[in-house]
Amino acid sequence: MMIQRLIDRVQSTKVLTSSLTNQISQLLWKRDYDSQDMEALAQLMDALDMGEILEKS
Repeated sequence: MMIQRLIDRVQSTKVLTSSLTNQISQLLWKRDYDSQDMEALAQLMDALDMGEILEKS
């Protein structure tokens, strides 16, 4: 559920920073996620596609 918490932060601020992207990526590489995390990731991808989230480096 760690990825979900990070994505909750992104959704509340409407900004995806490179730091948060790196944290999510590390958790994915470690395979440290569950089905709720994957649902949250899908929601984040949809929000990015719709322009609801700003990507900031």
